This record gives sequence, C-alpha cells and structure tokens, in this order.
Amino acid sequence: MRNIFIDCGYHKGNVTEMFKRKESESFEYFAFEANPHLFKRFCERHSFCKLENKAVWIEDSKVTFYIIEIDKNPKKENFMAGASTLNKKKAEWNERVHEKQGEITVDSLDFSNFILKNFSKEDHIVVKMDIEGAEYEVLEKMIKDDSIDYLNELIVEFHDDRTGMDSKTIKEKLKERSLKVKEWE
Repeated sequence: MRNIFIDCGYHKGNVTEMFKRKESESFEYFAFEANPHLFKRFCERHSFCKLENKAVWIEDSKVTFYIIEIDKNPKKENFMAGASTLNKKKAEWNERVHEKQGEITVDSLDFSNFILKNFSKEDHIVVKMDIEGAEYEVLEKMIKDDSIDYLNELIVEFHDDRTGMDSKTIKEKLKERSLKVKEWE
C-alpha cells in the first residue's frame, strides 16, 4: 500500500506544503498546474513533488485555458495567478472581477486514466481539487468510470457561484460512494 497526495490546481503549492508538514514523509506527492506562468515560477519549490504543467481534465488533449492578471508587475508572486479551464461562465466572472484575461492553449490530463493507470484501490489516496470550474466534469467522469472509488479523501472547492453550475448532484453521488469529502474554500 502506498500513501498518495495529489494536488490538482497546485497554484503556488501552499496546500501541498501544508499537507506535507501535517503528514511528514509517509506520502508520495503528485501535482498538476495548468498555468505555465505559475508552473515556471514554482516548479522547483517542492523537489519532493512530481509536478506537471497540465490541466486536470476528462481527456488527454489540449484545452483553452483562461488566465487572469492580478498584478501588472511580473516580478510579484501573484502576477498571472488565477485561471479557469474550459468553463465559460467562470471566465466571464474572472473578466468582471479581475483586470485582464487572456486565453492560451495548454495540455490536459485525463485524471481518471491517471488514477487507474498509476494506483490501486489498496493505496491510500488523498486528492485536493481546486481546478476553477473543471471539477464538475472531472468528478462526473470519475464517478462514471469508478476511478472515484480509488480515492479515500477528496478536498474540493466547488465554484457554483462563479460557474452557473450546481454541485448538489455530484455531492450526493460522492456521498453514496462513502468517500470522505471536505469542501475547500
């Protein structure tokens, strides 16, 4: 049995860092960050973590990724810090709330396949998922193909208020699977 922590939406790695302090050395760490600006800036922050510059999604492909500019100074840590994958409503919310938005194309990862190919149901897997609106489709696919049953704990941020989506149905399905779910804010 392996202990696994997967950070979907690594951002600056703060959650990975907090989890490692709490759990010490007993976990293997994997992380995904689609924003190339953040990836470049923080890719060496945690050498213990296998970090990939990919968007967590429902297929291995290329996807449109919306980037918001929080600060015009590229030397500041928050420069180009926020983003949203594939969710037009979240992108529209970003445009209203933040100063500027751009679109780029990034590689995406079929998260279900990643789980199924790399881990077993005997592994203890904790997933933190803050993927700015893509969590609905990713979790629905995981429920449909049963890869959700590989997870022991899910720490997730739903973006209902910004996406026009409703997480109620997904939450009910997750509860039926007896998955420990903690909502992240």
